[in-house]
Amino acid sequence: MSRRRLRNLIHRQPSARPLLPLVHTTDVYRLTNVLEDGRLEPRECDVFSGEPLLYFFYGRPSYRVNANEGATALDHYLPVCLLFRNTAVTPIKRIFPFDSGGFHKDLYADAFHKDMKLGDFGLEPDIDTPGRVISLFFETTEAYLRARAAPSTTLDASELEARSYMALISQRLSNTMDNRVSGIELQFEGPLMIDGAVDAVVLPDTLCSSPLIESKLAASRIEALPYPQVDLQRPSEYVTKIFDLCFEYYRRSGLMK
Repeated sequence: MSRRRLRNLIHRQPSARPLLPLVHTTDVYRLTNVLEDGRLEPRECDVFSGEPLLYFFYGRPSYRVNANEGATALDHYLPVCLLFRNTAVTPIKRIFPFDSGGFHKDLYADAFHKDMKLGDFGLEPDIDTPGRVISLFFETTEAYLRARAAPSTTLDASELEARSYMALISQRLSNTMDNRVSGIELQFEGPLMIDGAVDAVVLPDTLCSSPLIESKLAASRIEALPYPQVDLQRPSEYVTKIFDLCFEYYRRSGLMK
C-alpha cells in the first residue's frame, strides 16, 4: 500500500503561476516519424512494465536522450524537445516530483528510508499539482526552472517523504545525480496528437534546411528553436544549449523574467 502523506501535503498547497509547458524529449529520428504520423506513440519502459507511456518534465528539458551514444556526425540521435501546452496532455496518468527512473535505479537511496516505495511519492494527477510542488519546495516558478530549492521550508517531523525530497533537492555538492532529481515528471497513457498541442520544438539547425520538416512544423503552427549542430559531438553535450533555448523562449512568452 502506498502512503499518501506527501500527496495530501502537496494537495493543500497553492499552485504557483505561471503554468509551464510540458517538455517531451526525443531524438531526430523519432521526431521525423512523429511529424510524418502526426502523433507521439507511447513506449514501454523499465519502471512501469507492461504500460506503454509518454513521459514529460514540467517546464524543464531535463531528460538526457541517448546519453550513452558516442560522438556522431549524423543527426539521427541528436536531442529534440517538444514543448506541449500544459492543457493538451490530458488525462494525466501519474505525477512524481522527480524522475521515477532515478528512484527505480536507487540513485536517491541516501535520502530515503529503505522501506519507502515509488508509490509513496505519487501525486494527484492534475495539471495544478506541479505548481503546488513548486510553492512548497521552490517558492517560485523561476527557482524551480533553475533547480534551486527554497532556502528554508518548514516541514512537520511526521512528513517523512517530504523531508526526504527536500534533502534530495537541496544537495549542492558534486555527485552522480543531475537536475532530474527535482524535475517534476508527468506520465500520459496512449498516443498524443501534436496538432494544436505543441507550441515549439528545440531541434538541430540542420533540420531547418529541410522544406518537408519546415512545412510540417508550419502546418502544425510549431515554432522552431534551432541549436547549432556540431559534427562529432555526443548527443548529451547539447543539454546546456537546449536549456538556454527553452529559457529564452519562456522569457519571450512571459514565463520567466
